[in-house]
Amino acid sequence: MGQIHFYCAVSALLLGPWILWRPKGTQSHRWLGRLWVGLMLVSNLTALSLVTVHGLTLFTLLALYSLVSVLAAFVLVWRKPIPHWRVWHYYLMSYGYLGVLAAALARLPVMMGSAFWPGVLGTMVVVFGVGGWWTERVARERVIPARRSSGEKA
Repeated sequence: MGQIHFYCAVSALLLGPWILWRPKGTQSHRWLGRLWVGLMLVSNLTALSLVTVHGLTLFTLLALYSLVSVLAAFVLVWRKPIPHWRVWHYYLMSYGYLGVLAAALARLPVMMGSAFWPGVLGTMVVVFGVGGWWTERVARERVIPARRSSGEKA
């Protein structure tokens, strides 16, 4: 299970920026997005199955959060149940990607001998701080204006 988790997570990590930076709503965006969701589902489910080996950890809780947010983002596209679903989808997917990036980078300080909590929390603060700023900037410049120009109702 560990190898499947690793390869799916790394694949999602590499595919994520490609999807986020390309034009939205295209056929390739939809297909690559489905692939990314599949990789994330397998990665999160295998991470949750590893709880029997490693016990309940911070990474287990983050995998559970990631699983719920990826499924919610997928349901938003599939069902379009609420006004401004595109904006919510963008945020869930963007922060879902930041979660994968933070989980991957948070492992590095620990592998290099840093104390667990300072290394992990420091990495997560930096990733979500910088990534959150970037996500908000893109939302203001591209996502929210695109929603308005498409005539999406509030």
